[in-house]
Amino acid sequence: LNDGAARVAAHINGGQFVQALTPVVDSIPKLGPKLCPPTVALAACLNEPLDQLFVHAETAKTYVDRISSETPTTVVPDPLEVWEVEDVDRRRLRSELDLPVDETMFLFFGETRREKGPDILLEAAKRYRGPPCTIVFAGPPDHVTADDIEDAYVPSNVNLCERLEFVPEADVRSYFLATDAVVLPYRRIFGAYRTSGVFQKACAAGRPLIVSDFGELGRRVHEYGLGTTFPPGESDALAQILSQ
Repeated sequence: LNDGAARVAAHINGGQFVQALTPVVDSIPKLGPKLCPPTVALAACLNEPLDQLFVHAETAKTYVDRISSETPTTVVPDPLEVWEVEDVDRRRLRSELDLPVDETMFLFFGETRREKGPDILLEAAKRYRGPPCTIVFAGPPDHVTADDIEDAYVPSNVNLCERLEFVPEADVRSYFLATDAVVLPYRRIFGAYRTSGVFQKACAAGRPLIVSDFGELGRRVHEYGLGTTFPPGESDALAQILSQ
């Protein structure tokens, strides 16, 4: 159950569906305010079983099946757009985005919320020991701000580029197609059973992923050879991967 489905569910039976889940969410702070598969599964155990549960991740289905055998659960994968990635002129795209055209480029895309670990990437940049590179932060500011990026003391061959604003839809593909790799340094609090729109876009662009090794995202990187992983929260390990 994702956020969009949760909004729909809020209108079912006068909101009774969501009301039934509220005590569960409130009683287990680790689950956070969002309606996620563990919350629904627990609600199914503590209240009347659900008729059917749809989740986006195999890990979520495994979790639900383990604690609620009475809840029929089906995995409906996130849809993946198919982008034209052959003959992409990265230099042209970078020039259009006013980014350095020759250096290795790493992309952090999306709102810089703490759960997504932008500060972990920023710490890794301080320990970078590789060839000249550009690290782009593109998306609205939150836990990490423009001042944080500007004040970060990084090696002279690291160019930190902040585009901390809403990225127009017309530019989204360009960012992903222009980069050499997409970094998802998410913390465990992001959720082990969730998927990610940024992850999906990186796959659509055919770009390697550098991902925290936990949950559904880590599983997919290993299973399908989509990139590399590092221990969650360990900026030193991330710095070594970036430097390679």
